[in-house]
Amino acid sequence: MTNTVIAENTVTNTTVVEVNGTVVVETPVTNVVTATASGPAGPGGNRGNCGIFYDTTNQASLGADLVNTVSYNTTEKSIGVSIVNGTRITFAQTGTYNIQFSLQLSKTDAGTDLVDVWLAKNGANVADTNTMIEVRDNNGKNVAAWNFMFDAVAGDYYELKWSSPDHEMSILYRAAQTTPTRPATPSVIMTVQQVMYTQNNAKRSVVLPSAYTITINSDICDIAVQNNTEMAGTVTINAPLGTPLDTQQLQIRLKCDNAQSLVWDSIFRGSSTIPLPTLSTGSSKADYMGFQYNQAAGKWDMLARNFNF
Repeated sequence: MTNTVIAENTVTNTTVVEVNGTVVVETPVTNVVTATASGPAGPGGNRGNCGIFYDTTNQASLGADLVNTVSYNTTEKSIGVSIVNGTRITFAQTGTYNIQFSLQLSKTDAGTDLVDVWLAKNGANVADTNTMIEVRDNNGKNVAAWNFMFDAVAGDYYELKWSSPDHEMSILYRAAQTTPTRPATPSVIMTVQQVMYTQNNAKRSVVLPSAYTITINSDICDIAVQNNTEMAGTVTINAPLGTPLDTQQLQIRLKCDNAQSLVWDSIFRGSSTIPLPTLSTGSSKADYMGFQYNQAAGKWDMLARNFNF
């Protein structure tokens, strides 16, 4: 039998029968293969950490050529990124992040003056991050707006710093205005977004402290790890914090020095095939449990369990 491709989706199968070396039968059969259109787009990658923060006050300069730290009084969104002590952009997870900001600069005296804006990490200036911008004339205004991209380790914090030789310089807030009606102008707007590695399906792991409870924040954690050193007792797995997406995955790796009874919040659901476990292995063995969020049911459904590693 020989197969000859004659078209993109057509293959001709020619059957040749020989009798005493002579071709006596030739049967062409055409098989048509139907190509389907591409399927629907798959779901997006993991949801990254992010934050949206702004300020609704005037931020005056501390004085000529003194260092000022930008502050925020409003949090619109916070997933793995938060404002601590009013000024510190603080990261709960290690990763690469992009921050974008705008400062509404203003001054109330004549002339042209410079403003320096730069980045600080954990209280120390970050090299080569300063930018100078001019503000001109009495009641003059300008907007400082650009971005930084950097690596952060869990617990790191970054701050925006600024300084000007003009003590009349400030970061200006303006309330909503009319004619035409338009929204308020925050003195500062700051957005933070994690740069995600969806191409290699990177997972966010969080090590939880040893305790008789397990509480996971699903907004910042894909794999929760607890090395439990408590005496034999009962470990309660609480309802995860956060706002999970439909089909979001969650894995728990629990290693107990001593066997623990396991009690699950009602948001976790097992099946007749894979019921929720009620006892860990103990003996410092690792137990793995995998869940998927079912948004319609409002449940974390158990999909897998594998114990005694």
